[in-house]
Amino acid sequence: MTSVTQASLDPARRATPVPGVVFAGQGSAPSAVLNSLAAHRDHWLVREFAERLPCSIVDGLDLADTRVAQPATYVAGLVAALVSLPEREAVPLAVGHSLGELTALAYAGVLTPLDGLRLAFERGEICHAVHRRRPGAMAALHGLAPDDAEWLRRQVVAETGGVLDVAAVNGPRQMVLAGDRAAVHALVKRYRSTARGGAVVLSIGGGFHSALMVDALPRWGEALRSLRLEVGRTTVVSCIDGRVHEDPEDFRELLLRALVLPVRWGDVLTEAARIGARTLWEAGPGRSLQRLARGSGEVDFLDSPSGTLP
Repeated sequence: MTSVTQASLDPARRATPVPGVVFAGQGSAPSAVLNSLAAHRDHWLVREFAERLPCSIVDGLDLADTRVAQPATYVAGLVAALVSLPEREAVPLAVGHSLGELTALAYAGVLTPLDGLRLAFERGEICHAVHRRRPGAMAALHGLAPDDAEWLRRQVVAETGGVLDVAAVNGPRQMVLAGDRAAVHALVKRYRSTARGGAVVLSIGGGFHSALMVDALPRWGEALRSLRLEVGRTTVVSCIDGRVHEDPEDFRELLLRALVLPVRWGDVLTEAARIGARTLWEAGPGRSLQRLARGSGEVDFLDSPSGTLP
């Protein structure tokens, strides 16, 4: 696997710089997912996705249903990247947020697009089953330092007796917490009462990246054991540990742990900068990760893969 640092030394690569590519997770706006699918409706992967749906209709998908939202988000991001950056060997870095890590691995060639699609459908089914047994929720808190988030979290856990875990650290002042629905809503109420920052319950059905997902590990692990993994065409930084992994077998365990462990997005951007990535382009769907990175000072996000800064 070619590292970002090695790629940056290539004179031809310097003369025609190609950004790293970034893939969003299930927090993407539904309109962004639908717009991407509609724009690429003739792509073979979109057609394959549609054929696997119960109704085989892409327009008007119920993206409130995680069984639909996860494969739809996967396809929307991957197809956008395959169309816009087809020469994957020239792309120095691929990273994804939560579900987007599956998309990044498919783009990098660690797994095939069809295997990724199968896993996205399976992941959606697994998460839906967990949510039906024990309803969960997620909330984004803005303007909150990690130590303050832990202070609030412990108070809410003591108050409700429910599960409440850090699900994502998206930067120094933005965190997502997940767990039992009652605990998440109690957290948001308590944080809003402090008038220190914004808090919003996400429109995602489930407490992903929390201890609620532990029961799903056996079924998800079985799906991952059947997966064929290859050395990728480009470097991948995992959002679970914020590190580069050149051994494709590492991702089998990382994808398993990703159901329960938090996304370390701030660490991903730090690692991307450390290994030499200076610009990233968000294949999407949407621009949520570009917005999260504003003011971070780690890397620049481009508005297009051709290299236009916002």
